[in-house]
Parts: sequence; structure tokens; C-alpha cells
Amino acid sequence: MFTRKPLLAGWLLIGASAFPHAAIADAAPDTRLTSLADLVSECDSCHGPGGVSPRADVPSLAGQDADELMSAIERFHTYERHCPDTRPRHGDADRPILNMCEISGGMTEAQARALADHYAALPPGS
Repeated sequence: MFTRKPLLAGWLLIGASAFPHAAIADAAPDTRLTSLADLVSECDSCHGPGGVSPRADVPSLAGQDADELMSAIERFHTYERHCPDTRPRHGDADRPILNMCEISGGMTEAQARALADHYAALPPGS
């Protein structure tokens, strides 16, 4: 499932903006993120503590369906979803700019499934 699909050079239309995409190569998993706690901490740095985001432009993960979360991670992993660069918004906000395509590219399928199951088991935020 977690195999990169080469994208044809072209344009992805997002609203009124177009972003060029080219073929991409497989990325090695991020060796810093080995435990579920490390992965959750990474996600919570943007999506909010416990996966509950206080920001309208960042979705909450808590309480979402595990299969839907897994599907979203896969679409980021294959660059089928738009991946805007962003700074972490919680915890150490001085960390480097990142985006969901790069983050998901550092995950194994088992790690992505563990994250999806973790957030699906949490109560949804208000």
C-alpha cells in the first residue's frame, strides 16, 4: 500500500492556485520516530494536544475514523493531497518547517496504521 506513485509532470489545481508536481522517489523512513509516543508527539505538534486542534486551518485527528485517517495519510504519502509547508504550532515551535507529504514519507505503513488507530480511539474534540 505505501508505495510511491510517480506523478506525471503537470498541475494540481487547488482552488485558484496551481502547483507543479514532478516524479518523486521513495524516501527512507524517519528513524527518529520509532515509538508510537514519538509519532503522536510529532502529530500533536501541529494538530494539537491529544489530536484536538484549536486552529480552523488544521484538522483535529481525535475521534476520526481510522480508515479515513489511514486514507488521508496514504494520499499525503503519494503526494495526491496538497502539502503546504507549515511550522509546528504546539510544543517546540522553533523546529523546522515541515509538511504532511514529508512527514508521511517518513512513516512505515505499520506506523501510519498505529497512528490512525490511536487517534480514532480518542474522543473527538469540541
